[in-house]
Amino acid sequence: MNKEMKDILNMSNEEKYDYFIEKVIETEKVWILRDDEGCASLDDKDAFCLPMWPEKDFADQCISGEWANYMSESIALEVLMERWLPGLSEDGIRLTILWMDGKGVEVSAGDLLEDLKAELEEEETE
Repeated sequence: MNKEMKDILNMSNEEKYDYFIEKVIETEKVWILRDDEGCASLDDKDAFCLPMWPEKDFADQCISGEWANYMSESIALEVLMERWLPGLSEDGIRLTILWMDGKGVEVSAGDLLEDLKAELEEEETE
C-alpha cells in the first residue's frame, strides 16, 4: 500500500466519505469485489453491508483471506445511481465505504444516493 492510500485511510470518517464522493464523481465509477456467486459482503451485527471503494487499488488490497477468489469490478456511476443504490435501499442493504482492515464508513444506500445527487447538482452550478 502506498503512502497516499495510507494517508486516505488515516482520515476521519467524514473526510473519507467526502473523498469517496469526490473521487466517484471524478472517475464516474465505484469498485466492488465479486466472484462467480456474487458480491463480497460484510455481516454486521445490525445490518448486511456491501463494501465499496472509490478506486481499484483499494478494492484490490482486500483480495485475500475469505475474499481471495474475488476480483475487483467497477460499476458506472450512472448504473450505481439508477439501479444499484435504489435496489440496495429497498433491500435494506447498507454500504461500507473504504472498508479496510476491519474498518470503514457505514452509510445507507439512500443517503449515498442523495449525497451523490447533491454533489452532481453542485458541480453543475459552478
